[in-house]
Amino acid sequence: SAPLTKTFMERRGQRGVTLSHYAPAPALSAERAALLVGRDPLRLGMAYNNIRPWDNAGIHPEESLLVDTFSRAGYHTAFLGNWGLGHAQYQYHPLQRGFDRFEGQLLVDAGSTPPFTAFDGVDLQAEGKPLKQLPEGVANVNQWITHRLQRVWEETSEPVFSLLSFSKPEKVSAPEIEPLIESIISAQPDSLFVVLNRPAGNHLEHALLPPEPTRSMSSAVFIWPEQLPSGAEVTALTSPLDIL
Repeated sequence: SAPLTKTFMERRGQRGVTLSHYAPAPALSAERAALLVGRDPLRLGMAYNNIRPWDNAGIHPEESLLVDTFSRAGYHTAFLGNWGLGHAQYQYHPLQRGFDRFEGQLLVDAGSTPPFTAFDGVDLQAEGKPLKQLPEGVANVNQWITHRLQRVWEETSEPVFSLLSFSKPEKVSAPEIEPLIESIISAQPDSLFVVLNRPAGNHLEHALLPPEPTRSMSSAVFIWPEQLPSGAEVTALTSPLDIL
């Protein structure tokens, strides 16, 4: 998820299927929960707000996640970037929710540049261990997770299922994110990619109820060469829980 330009999404859509009426959830935690569980985030207890540093919440351990299906099918699974689905208890950690690898940040509002703070603490992890800094030459978390995904592909013999969530999507710029996405797609041209675009900002923070159409409606693109038709469009209203 990231605030991507209409031109970028249209170019990606020429190579796959566009969901032209994709309505993301009002908060990142809710959208990610709906995506991973395939259920209305209201039923998951996180419909309207992100999970904040002081919250003791997460997806219930008995909920089956999308990643579980890929794990059973023999995929190596990775979550890279902002998790946002629980941190106060270890049972909510991505390494406890079916992912073989986690590198990134537990909170969606953690800073993407040094000192990587969320609330009053540093929020940066690799494989369940805290980090204080990124490798030399890497400017921010978004560059780091892009490099790490490419490393996963190089090091893993199994097929890979991965989720990338770019840091601070409401504040990063499209020129920063779009080349990273393009480099990922170009590196694995035969893979299935789902690019989910979000409006630039949580409409609840702007007191827009109902939200302006430009803030509430976005788009998503599925790219899978020779498996999905190029340039196709789905105009039905869709949401994160429909992806599963």
